[in-house]
Amino acid sequence: MAYQVTLTLIGGDRMRGADIYRTPTPDIGDRIRVVVGSSTTNAQVTAIRKHRARSPGAAGEIVDDVDAQEL
Repeated sequence: MAYQVTLTLIGGDRMRGADIYRTPTPDIGDRIRVVVGSSTTNAQVTAIRKHRARSPGAAGEIVDDVDAQEL
């Protein structure tokens, strides 16, 4: 399922990325590359909130929410 990332930066600030990653949702502990503005950073997944699939024909796309810590 696609996912979206909320990234905690090294300085403690949190930012929710607008990008939707259309690859399988990573597991907790996995290292991922996250788009931050015009660059990317390495991060480690710290939490995942999975969503149930909507009924067929329902409007909108369902994406998982992934929390990650910048490395």
